Amino acid sequence: ISVASDATAGARDVTYTQPAAGGGATATSDDALAIHLPTPTITSLSTSVLKQGSSGVSLTLAGSGFRTGGTVSFSGSGLSVTNLQVSSSSSLTFDLDVAADATIGTRNLTYTQPAAGGGATATATSILTIRNPDPTIGSVSPATIKQGASSTTVTVTGTGFRSGGTVSISGTGLTVGTTTYVSATQVTVGVAVASDATVGARDVTYTQPAAGGGASATSIAAVAVHHPDPAISSVSPTSLTQGASNQTLTVNGSGFRSGGAISISGTVLTVGTSTYISATQVTVSISVASEATAGARDVTYTQPAAGGGATATSDDALAIHLPTPTITSL
Repeated sequence: ISVASDATAGARDVTYTQPAAGGGATATSDDALAIHLPTPTITSLSTSVLKQGSSGVSLTLAGSGFRTGGTVSFSGSGLSVTNLQVSSSSSLTFDLDVAADATIGTRNLTYTQPAAGGGATATATSILTIRNPDPTIGSVSPATIKQGASSTTVTVTGTGFRSGGTVSISGTGLTVGTTTYVSATQVTVGVAVASDATVGARDVTYTQPAAGGGASATSIAAVAVHHPDPAISSVSPTSLTQGASNQTLTVNGSGFRSGGAISISGTVLTVGTSTYISATQVTVSISVASEATAGARDVTYTQPAAGGGATATSDDALAIHLPTPTITSL
């Protein structure tokens, strides 16, 4: 039997007729043979990956043998198909909602023709993958870490974090430890900074574990590497006299850098440009007005802004004294 492509679908009677010689009697079996529409096929789906929580995603299914009244279904739970429209025998569209708790992994799609005409099905195996939502980074704390810091805990806050994810930081000179999962909105990681790590901004990236998608989120320039904080150990001389002019003050300590500046609390002291001698010493010229208030003054060293601009202050490190008396006669 050959069946034309436009043969009417439905039941057919099958009749047997004896040859005329001998009577030509017949026997008929009603509805003994059904003509069905061709079995459908599936060739592609317009999207291969969707995230948990996706809503109203419009998808196009390509194949053959699609008919009005057919249905689309997915294996597993947590997926809902709505608004199915057959554009042609080779294309149909539908909307898909993915529940926030839909099982992660691959899904099979089945297209089923309407019962009238055969109700044949076609299944595409693992045609769609459900993954966890993409992570986001909202903030990183602390925003600065210092050269030479041996163990700083960096806290990353955001969304979509999962156990097994990792934090990485751009550039060299940083040793990033194992990421600790705190919650879906927070992870922490220990960071050690080499003493010669490049100063400047670094990007922070969180990457989900591969199971569930391995998606990542990056916060640009989220953490800055700064020079170590300076410290002042001594100041020489420790006192100046009212009216003194162009006196050289030497400040000893650590963490000094070219471009840093010395300042002194109070008024009517003229502080010149600081001279960088080494990472442990700077000098500055000071003139003291004759009416400068006598008493102790704080001495502050401030690093240049590039690299952090950190400061160190030595309280009461310099005393302003009244002029030394002289005796002219008795």
